[in-house]
Amino acid sequence: MDPVAAKMIGAGIACIGMGGAGIGVGHIFGNFLSGALRNPSAAAAQFTNALIGAALAERERTVVCFTGDGSIMMNIQELVTAAEENVNIKIVLMDNATLGLVHQQQTLFYGERLFASQFRSSPDFVKIAQGFGIAAVDLDASANPCATLMEAISRPGPCLIHASIDAEQKVYPMVPPGAANRDMIGA
Repeated sequence: MDPVAAKMIGAGIACIGMGGAGIGVGHIFGNFLSGALRNPSAAAAQFTNALIGAALAERERTVVCFTGDGSIMMNIQELVTAAEENVNIKIVLMDNATLGLVHQQQTLFYGERLFASQFRSSPDFVKIAQGFGIAAVDLDASANPCATLMEAISRPGPCLIHASIDAEQKVYPMVPPGAANRDMIGA
């Protein structure tokens, strides 16, 4: 990612969704996130409430939410609240067509026996956001993803920013099922 785009993200408030998005973004953008609200194990709806609450409390600032496709599907109805309140939020949706951490655990610790962690069909999140009255961009379809990202973050009001990611990309460190924190892998 272009350092200018990363610094722009860090200029506001960040709210990070649960699961792999919460862990991965914390590692990748940790130096750029000046005010991060991060609890990957929180209930799915908590990050959306925090996102909209931060945007309502800090209307002059850009609030950026990093989330995954599994996480956003658990509370996608909140997009209508963002649209109705016209809050200045940017939702960076990292779409791997899986429940990322569930898929990762099943792959690493359960002999790649994948069950209910991959989506057979994936919604068109850009169209869903637009259906709620929110601007949306797809970085996959952009000739210049960095420029598209910067433009989306710069525009006023809510915006969903879709980016596909590799489902086989792992998020570390992590504690194996049933293990103690001292047994963390990938640290």
